[in-house]
Amino acid sequence: MSRNNSGVQYTAPPQSRNEAILTAIIDGVEYTAPAQSRIEALLIELKAAIEASGTAVDTQMSSTSENPVQNQAIYAYVNSSVSTNTANFIGTFNSVAELEAYSGTVTNNDYAFVVGTDTAGNTVYNRYKYNGTAWAFEYALNNSSFTAAQWATIQSGLTSADKTQIGTNTNDISTLQQDMGAVNTTLEGVL
Repeated sequence: MSRNNSGVQYTAPPQSRNEAILTAIIDGVEYTAPAQSRIEALLIELKAAIEASGTAVDTQMSSTSENPVQNQAIYAYVNSSVSTNTANFIGTFNSVAELEAYSGTVTNNDYAFVVGTDTAGNTVYNRYKYNGTAWAFEYALNNSSFTAAQWATIQSGLTSADKTQIGTNTNDISTLQQDMGAVNTTLEGVL
């Protein structure tokens, strides 16, 4: 059995009764077997409704479609989703004041970067998004490189357990030094 779906031909036979019903709907051929489940009955009912309306699935979105399969509600939803979620990059600015003074067109979800400096002196790019009324800070990007010491630590394989052990050893050495000082004081008093 072949099915035509947007110009693509499939020649594999249906793998289930539901697929056979759907194939009949797509191909516009009669399906005569009795329904054996609720889903099969609904699919056959859908096939009858499509045939009764005399329309098939539209090949393009349309704001005027009255097709029961693809209608104005779908068209409106898609257009609304696209306009609601569209974001444009406005540019990179040297300060928030400069961003807020931008006089070009700005719409909801548009975004921009403001160049700044973090507490370590690294250049950061603060991302701001326009929420419909004002620019709101979202996050900062820091693209500075690791220092040689940071990179050496990363490559060393040092683990959290190693760090804890170093702390313990440092405390033990300090205690040992204090004890040795006390012993030296005692020995000096005896000698």
